[in-house]
Amino acid sequence: MYFKKNKTPTLSKDLFKNPTSEYRGAPFWAWNSKLEEKELLFQIEAFKKMGFGGFNMHARSGLDTEYLGEDFMNCVKACVKKAKKEEMLAWLYDEDRWPSGFAGGLVTEDKKYRNRFLVITARCPSAEEKEQDYGIFDIVFDENNTLASYRKITDPAEAEGEVWYVFEKINTPSPRFNDRTYADTLNPEAVRRFIDVTHEAYKKEVGREFDKTIPVIFTDEPQYDHKYRLGPARGADFDILLPWTDDFPDTYEAEFGESILDKIPELIWNLPGLAVSTTRYHYHMHVGDRFVEAYVKQCGEWCEKNHIGLAGHMMNESNLHDQTNSGEAMAAYGHFHIPGVDNLATRHEFNTLKQCQSAVRQYGKEGMMSELYGITSWDFDFREYKMNGDWQAAMGVTVRVPHLAYLSMEGESKRDYPPSIGYQSPWYEKFSLVEDHFARLSTALGRGKPVVHVAVIHPLESYWLHYGPREQSELICRELEKNFENINEWLTFGGQDFDYICETTFPGLCRRGGNPLQVGEMSYDAVIVPACITLCSTTLRRLEAFAKAGGKLIFMGEIPGYVDAIPSDLPAKLAKKAVTIPFSRSAILRELEDEREIEFRGWNGAYTDDVLYQMRQDGENRWLYFCRGKDAANKNLSVSRPVDVKIKGKWTATLYDTMTGETRPQNVRITADATSFKVEQYEMDSFLFLLTPSSAETELPAASKTEVRMTPLTTASLVPYSRNDPNVLLLDMAEYALNDDTWQPREEIIRIDTICREKLGFPEADFERVQPWCVPAEPAANRVKLRFRIMSDIRVFGAKLALEKPGETRIVWNGDELKGRTNGYFTDHSIKTIRIPVIRKGENILELTVPFSTRMNLEWCYLIGDFGVQTIGSDTRITSPAEKLGYGNIVPQTLPFFSGTLDYHLDITVPEDCDGENLELRIPQYKGSLISVFLDGKEKGEVIYPPYRLSLGKIKAGKHRVTLRLYVPRINSFGPVHFADETCVLYGPDVWRTTGDRFSYEYRLKEEGILTCPELWCEKV
Repeated sequence: MYFKKNKTPTLSKDLFKNPTSEYRGAPFWAWNSKLEEKELLFQIEAFKKMGFGGFNMHARSGLDTEYLGEDFMNCVKACVKKAKKEEMLAWLYDEDRWPSGFAGGLVTEDKKYRNRFLVITARCPSAEEKEQDYGIFDIVFDENNTLASYRKITDPAEAEGEVWYVFEKINTPSPRFNDRTYADTLNPEAVRRFIDVTHEAYKKEVGREFDKTIPVIFTDEPQYDHKYRLGPARGADFDILLPWTDDFPDTYEAEFGESILDKIPELIWNLPGLAVSTTRYHYHMHVGDRFVEAYVKQCGEWCEKNHIGLAGHMMNESNLHDQTNSGEAMAAYGHFHIPGVDNLATRHEFNTLKQCQSAVRQYGKEGMMSELYGITSWDFDFREYKMNGDWQAAMGVTVRVPHLAYLSMEGESKRDYPPSIGYQSPWYEKFSLVEDHFARLSTALGRGKPVVHVAVIHPLESYWLHYGPREQSELICRELEKNFENINEWLTFGGQDFDYICETTFPGLCRRGGNPLQVGEMSYDAVIVPACITLCSTTLRRLEAFAKAGGKLIFMGEIPGYVDAIPSDLPAKLAKKAVTIPFSRSAILRELEDEREIEFRGWNGAYTDDVLYQMRQDGENRWLYFCRGKDAANKNLSVSRPVDVKIKGKWTATLYDTMTGETRPQNVRITADATSFKVEQYEMDSFLFLLTPSSAETELPAASKTEVRMTPLTTASLVPYSRNDPNVLLLDMAEYALNDDTWQPREEIIRIDTICREKLGFPEADFERVQPWCVPAEPAANRVKLRFRIMSDIRVFGAKLALEKPGETRIVWNGDELKGRTNGYFTDHSIKTIRIPVIRKGENILELTVPFSTRMNLEWCYLIGDFGVQTIGSDTRITSPAEKLGYGNIVPQTLPFFSGTLDYHLDITVPEDCDGENLELRIPQYKGSLISVFLDGKEKGEVIYPPYRLSLGKIKAGKHRVTLRLYVPRINSFGPVHFADETCVLYGPDVWRTTGDRFSYEYRLKEEGILTCPELWCEKV
């Protein structure tokens, strides 16, 4: 359906070099303002320049066009038409913001479709809040605060212990859901209504392009209400909430033959001696089953019927706690056509990806999706884009949804988990260097079938048993989490690829045991039981058959003592017929040596501990891809190491260079049973090889000895420079007055916004507000006056003021009102520019009178022009621009808030005896997105990744100019410049609105620039 070209017998070199749209990323495109067709079409063209193959039309906070209304759908149709013309793909998104399921409130305007939950509380509830009353419990605790006894009573006066009330409640409407609620995703009728409102509406308008220009519809973080869990077992002063729906008691009793309403306390509190509660186990199982049946299966079946793929990801996928809390991720993936994950920031969620990869393999899905890069801030550079994409590709990702491209940066939208991977970033026209690499990878890594021999039983169901009060259960829960993390990393970085087996889906994918163990499309020679506490009886039967047929069954650590959460000695009996080993890295890797297909060793002969790989069988050939799976200790240092690669079997190897699209043979040594070769690997290197069967035995050729003459060229330590974008003075602190109030002292503007909202009783300016399309437009009844005092050491002509909504703002510069027309924009089309009169030497006063309402924000402004800027603490002033730049941080060199492109000009003289030799360049350290290199005005390439070296070709004797164009990201123009927490890795909207010690009036600016002197030399071999 998606990767149709993967069915060809071989990968054509032309497709590898020039991948088509389906292999390229389709970013989340934040529709976060009033939709205008002209702007939408402009940005689609920008996406194409960036190397993207499509886009994901994602209604986002700030949307000011009625969701799914006529104008909205007209814009969707226009974008689909444009995508078709550009040979791109237009992805649909099934929700207004997220999580998917409530259709922006259009579903849950009907109360019967609203999500609901079970409430267990020690307070006496009012009759109004109870949708259904399930009675009162008398609970007696023992000396260990576990359940000594419990019973249902009719009158609190009957209680011998504590009184707890149980009832069902419908959720309270919230601005986050447009003053409605989320949907009851355990209720099939509510989900059918969601499909009718959303999917059918898209089908009516653009259904003719399903499986053509429109390949998939994205569903984002569908969920049910999270499960509450006690800390201390006693003394809770809050309501305990659990996922629920009206007929849950009926379907639970039909499934398990008992009334859950009689055993509610066991869902919350532990039994004496921490004995296992089968009711708790069954409850977690049933909630998950209900959700998958009601939501994921229905959406998947609708998509299948209508010839469109279901893509997306689940909520809280990464660990055992979150999946117990929010749902078993692997149980849902079978109903997706392109299952996916959400791996944001720079987190390395190996289990998140491994779970999805396992399901993709077992169900034979054609691709695996990742929503990646979000929440990384504006200074995320090309090195990080590659590193964080490479390791995910090794774990199966072939469909990339970069997060996030802004339609608009107006108002709060510019702080929506940046950066914007769109035209607002100065490097956007260079982004194809990143996308081409990953698109080429996807042409190979989606072909054939993975070579995997090992499976691991997923331990989630064991965690369910101990999802009780943290004071009693946390130690064992943490041990289970650590084991879950360790088994993945030990195998993954030990050169042993594997798949998880989800016990929920295991029976459907494996009808009976046997050797090898067939699970869907995959078969396994070795199966690991990783210190589980319980196993499903269906799992046990299949493992027994596997072991009986001679399969390698391995029990690591403690043997399970339960089957279906009931005490049993059957696992122990099976373990006696299997291999039992300690729960340790060395033990499991030793035991799996016979299953090993590949090994990676370092210079000292030891196995590496940071290489990830994927191997795929493609007809007679194999694809091998590997990269580093851990971040560089210092990305600015060029560090390499030799890696010896040894592969089982006889193969010739061809390197497929994903950066250039070229291919070249790799020298290998072939022995009777193995093939080996060596690579020199830098921190950000990744390698893709095509392995072809060979019958011959060969030796690696002896290393050739060549003499190289290197003639260093002298460069200055201070160099001329030019800005291709104006310099920037950030105007982010001002005196202020609300309406006719007196002027207040200088304050940061986003804080002024918060202060004024509090005074007027407006809601906070955050992403939980009701969407603008739901709120009638009304004139702004309030005004905020802002006064900026701008100090300048020089007179400046030709400067501009950049601000939002200039047509609605009264602008006074040094006493004169400006009424000129806007004449451009700064960074984003919503930030308009207007010429200002001369900036005089001394103090300049800028006064803005800004309309203010619940829908309008106070935002930073900018002076841009040909000048320098100096910052001292929280103060700024305009100065003369630096005459030349030195290598190092540009912030103190009169460019503290600059973003855009900056050219360093290196004038060199090539001596006569070097005439015709190769000119080589190396830039040891830089901070920025990337560097483009020009020789005498002609672009020669880029310096991005280690070893930070570029050959500029043959050079004639004489004088030449080498220009290094540094792409400086928007971090010091739009980033959280007052955020003082250096440990933060998740850059969401809140970091611009911090309080307390995390806020600093003094600027916290990021280092940018070419940090060390470039090296230039003539080279003759």
